[in-house]
Amino acid sequence: EGTVLAPGVPSGRQNRRLIKGLGGDRMRLVYCALACLTLSGLAFSAQARNATENERYLCRWGSTIAGGAQASKLSGVTRYGARQKLQARKFAKQWMRPMALRITEQTYDSESRLKPDAVSKVYYEGCIQHEVARR
Repeated sequence: EGTVLAPGVPSGRQNRRLIKGLGGDRMRLVYCALACLTLSGLAFSAQARNATENERYLCRWGSTIAGGAQASKLSGVTRYGARQKLQARKFAKQWMRPMALRITEQTYDSESRLKPDAVSKVYYEGCIQHEVARR
């Protein structure tokens, strides 16, 4: 039939008997601990991580490249011409040139006819969302 928590007490009242046995101060402590755990769990689950300054910089830079590539594409510059323009450009960091080339390739591969500003905005928002979800 199971373990009897309070011998001599009908089974429906065993839990009440056990809880009453804890006493007022102990029960307050148990309720307080449960409330703290519940609130901290809600706070951690509801807290959204923001993008760091480096992540925002990366996304801003990438959105600028994507917008420029879209402008080149819409103005009739060939893929080769856009690549040559990027190859001639000076970049502050070593990883920027290959990434700029990949962003340009992806922009030229898409069939999108959006304005460059809209492409920049979409790129930035998607990049931030990706960076936040990545961690």
